[in-house]
Amino acid sequence: MILTVAKVFRGNKKKITVYSLRLAMVLFLALIIIGFTGIHKSVAQTGDSMQKSKQSGLIYERIVVQPGDTLWDLAVKNNKNNPNNVINEIRQFNKLKSVYIEVGQVLYIPVNK
Repeated sequence: MILTVAKVFRGNKKKITVYSLRLAMVLFLALIIIGFTGIHKSVAQTGDSMQKSKQSGLIYERIVVQPGDTLWDLAVKNNKNNPNNVINEIRQFNKLKSVYIEVGQVLYIPVNK
């Protein structure tokens, strides 16, 4: 596009190129700033090992899924109450669409404290 515009305005070729470079640099810096802001927010949200739900008042502990872990096992291990209710809490709090979890996945599990 720069070449096409430069051909039409032969006298302004240098101005158009400098303008395009400045515009590209400003857009690039804006994307970097937006990217760092997003990273900062995600680190801040997952940085705590404990979180409290505003809706249910439960305390949630941050865990990393290990090989062989299932939602049922995590629910029974961390909360001896009705595991079905605990699984539903885990799914809602972590916004899980199914009961399947993966090794290395970070989850917040309600705990009795």
